[in-house]
Amino acid sequence: MKNWKTVKLGEVVEPIETTDPTKAAQNEFTYIDVSSISRASFEIESTSVLLGKDAPSRARRAVKEGDVLFATIRPTLQRIAIVPQELDGAVCSTGYYVLRAKSELVSPSYIFHYLFSEAFFAEMEQLQRGASYPAVSDNDVKQHYIPLPPLEEQKRIVAILDTAFAAIATATANTQKVHDKAKEVFERARRDFIQAGGNGWIETTIGQQLVLQRGFDITKSQQESGKIPVVSSGGIKSYHSTFKASGPGVILGRKGSIGSIYYIEEDYWPHDTTLWVKDYKDNLPKYIFHFMHTLDLRGLDSGTANPALNRNLIHPIKVLWPTIFQQHRIVEKLDALAEQTERVAALAERKLALLDALKQSLLAKAFRGELTTEDAQPGNAALLSCSQAIA
Repeated sequence: MKNWKTVKLGEVVEPIETTDPTKAAQNEFTYIDVSSISRASFEIESTSVLLGKDAPSRARRAVKEGDVLFATIRPTLQRIAIVPQELDGAVCSTGYYVLRAKSELVSPSYIFHYLFSEAFFAEMEQLQRGASYPAVSDNDVKQHYIPLPPLEEQKRIVAILDTAFAAIATATANTQKVHDKAKEVFERARRDFIQAGGNGWIETTIGQQLVLQRGFDITKSQQESGKIPVVSSGGIKSYHSTFKASGPGVILGRKGSIGSIYYIEEDYWPHDTTLWVKDYKDNLPKYIFHFMHTLDLRGLDSGTANPALNRNLIHPIKVLWPTIFQQHRIVEKLDALAEQTERVAALAERKLALLDALKQSLLAKAFRGELTTEDAQPGNAALLSCSQAIA
């Protein structure tokens, strides 16, 4: 890597002074919060226009066009963006480290791409401190060493990465659409099957077809080593030696993840944060699992300061209900469709992982000085594979 140097980030960026919007000459300012950057597009997608007197205590850094913002709070969330022209003069939270490139040494786009490298994030993850809101300090970022080629080489690297990443972004978007479409088709089919009605279906209420029961409280310290899953509103998080309900089970999130729905074959312990089906009244448990997905359970919370799902609001709901024979037929069809959906979703998820790995591979090559123009050519085998959407 001829003429490359290794320097600290702090050596190639300008020091940024803090400001106080409440004392600024203008009456209002544009504020960039720590959540303003999209983790999907890496652009600043939301801002607030605030009066000086309404300035949050963390609004202390004025930014310019071309500044690179890096969120030091929970840095592994990758909230990174370049300030566009229309936000020149805005004020950002001190939760961002502002990297204003020294133009004679480094390109802002080179810094922007480097901040996504595995080497940078591995160090930031190791250095973050704090339990509730893990963060790295400004000094942690400044002290990180980066490989620095001459400006012309930086521009060449950025051009290749921009071209390659555009192809990866297109492939990622296409793959995500396929993934989401498969899920959407399944959910629509489930709703159509369960709301179809027809001969043999009866008008009834949920409470006449099943009985929901609140789960049982148990803390981690009370749990004994065992193989019985403890199902909370967030799913299976731990195991215990004793069960409270026999499988198969249908469990609903009552508090926390309200409206989450789980099906479990074996005996289990339904946590206090859930409702579980205590009595199926001769109905098919798997049908009830699918049926519950067609309800707007989140819209049935208690409406209190601490929202919770109340079984007394679910039991009276009027529904159309099929015979046990029809339930078996519906479950068979949905299970077959679910298997197809899971295959497509798994393939899409594998492809998304490969796309992310390809991006990291290109970044690693770039900062080792090994990136060539062929890495961004349409004929490149990896990019060619990425550009093909899953059908």
